[in-house]
Amino acid sequence: MKTKLASAALSIFAIFGFNHSSAQESSLLWEISGNGLSESSYLYGTVHMICPDDLNMSEAIMQSLARSEQLVMELDLDDPSLVMEMQRLSVNPGMRNISSDLNEEQLTTINAFFTKHYGTDMSQLGVMRPFSLLSMALVKGFECPLPASYEEQFLSYAEENEWETYGLESIEEQIAVIETASFEEQIEWLMAYIAEEDKLSEEMETMISLYLNEDLEGLAEYVENSPEMEGMADELLVKRNANWIEPMIEFASEQPTFFAVGAAHLGGDTGVIELLREAGYTVEPVR
Repeated sequence: MKTKLASAALSIFAIFGFNHSSAQESSLLWEISGNGLSESSYLYGTVHMICPDDLNMSEAIMQSLARSEQLVMELDLDDPSLVMEMQRLSVNPGMRNISSDLNEEQLTTINAFFTKHYGTDMSQLGVMRPFSLLSMALVKGFECPLPASYEEQFLSYAEENEWETYGLESIEEQIAVIETASFEEQIEWLMAYIAEEDKLSEEMETMISLYLNEDLEGLAEYVENSPEMEGMADELLVKRNANWIEPMIEFASEQPTFFAVGAAHLGGDTGVIELLREAGYTVEPVR
């Protein structure tokens, strides 16, 4: 499925921290109403990759979908050009191999990891940008061989019901956010996750458990110290959240909309829930 590549390559966004703030209602599904909306829209916080056995399309989700008429996600995963753009942007300009930019310890560690899990090393994979390598590494933190995604489920529902689908940003914009971090910082993230490989699965299991319990505060506390978040929270969360509010309001004003964005973007003083409330809308958890 065309979204497999996009979801896997951008799995990095699934763990990019959660806005930390005072306690807030814990829920992944929210109803948006009021301020002139004739009908409610819905907001769901996803994790971009999850084992199929843990993916739960609950009755509340299905009812919210049934009350909606269009789907809006971070990316328009129904865009036929998305995969080609993802492939193009996942490699270094000119297919340059970055192996020579790594020190001996980094190259040895990274080669060992990818040889073990993918049967190849940086002699071939070095043409990929660091965030692509990190995404590949994160996939191996799951217990299941082929993780699924809520986005795929929502897209299938939209296609079956002949909905229009839209994105809040482009793939170029998402990758530009990651690229605000230096090459050295991105390699440090990669090393942090694969240097202690035995802990990677444990960390992913803990994060998914908190997600399944809809514990936004627990997630915030758990991932706020992730290596990617140092100095990056403003670019990864705060600015993107603010940029999304105007188009979200426009979509919801047109017709009932089901919004699906990473759970990272829901909570906190600068999360989309609070920003929509500040804009005059009522945003309440759906149980």
